[in-house]
Amino acid sequence: MKKKKITSLILAALLATASFVSLTACGDGQTETASSAGEQTTAEASAGMENPWVDCATLTEAIEKAGFDFQVPEGSNAVYRALPNEMIEVIQNVDGKELVYRKSPTDGDNSGDLNQYPYTGGRTVSGIMVILRGESEEKIHVAYFTAFDGTYSIGTSSDLTDKEAQALMKDLIQRNTK
Repeated sequence: MKKKKITSLILAALLATASFVSLTACGDGQTETASSAGEQTTAEASAGMENPWVDCATLTEAIEKAGFDFQVPEGSNAVYRALPNEMIEVIQNVDGKELVYRKSPTDGDNSGDLNQYPYTGGRTVSGIMVILRGESEEKIHVAYFTAFDGTYSIGTSSDLTDKEAQALMKDLIQRNTK
């Protein structure tokens, strides 16, 4: 009987230790990203997934880490990140709106915004077809195009008018024309 009690106490102690280790591993060491495009969430981080993004101090550093060029307009509170050989992301405030600029050497929407919007339309901007997605023509959240050497996108949780989205894309096209 005494052996059963000792064995039970040892098992209970081991279970308690395992639970504590498990809880602390998923605790306050989590990372969150503040991207409206929504890459890695706290739930993913706490599930033990490594954050694939490399935070960079400058756009130049992000370009070096990614291995390809990308030019964006100046904004405030800029955050630069890279997925080596896959993507560059710049999150910044422009005219009071948080914008997420992305470039990848692949085709298709790279915005990271997986929302199903009621409006999808296309516009020719500087001779390039730009796809717009949002609530309506006057509430755009995603604009992207594939040209030159990859796909370029702008995403925002704010509403962009059709005119604003086209102006931002025209600027992005001009900056990245080779």
